[in-house]
Amino acid sequence: MSKRGLLGGLPERQADDPALHDCGHVRFPPTRFCSKCRSIKCEWIESKGEGRVFSWIVVRHPVPRDVYAQEVPYVVALIELEEGVRIPSNVIGCEPEDVSPACR
Repeated sequence: MSKRGLLGGLPERQADDPALHDCGHVRFPPTRFCSKCRSIKCEWIESKGEGRVFSWIVVRHPVPRDVYAQEVPYVVALIELEEGVRIPSNVIGCEPEDVSPACR
C-alpha cells in the first residue's frame, strides 16, 4: 500500500513531520517538551511515510447521516510509522475488507 493510501487522510504537514527530541525519542504529535527526557529541544523530522496498520475500524453508519451518507463505508485507522509513532488516518485506495495488520 502506498504512502498516499495509508496517509491520504492527513494534511501533508502532519504526515511528514514528527518531532525528534535530544534523547532520540520521536513523538507525534509534537509537544513543548519530551515525555522521556523532559528536554525542550526538538526538531521536526521528515517521515518516510511508510508504516503499517496498527488498528482500524470500518465506519458503516454515518453520523450525522445527511453529511456522511455518501462516504460509508470507510476505514479509520491508527498507522504505526517506521519512525515509531502512531498517527490516526483514513485508509484509502483499497476496499475496507482488504485492510489488515499486514497492510503497509
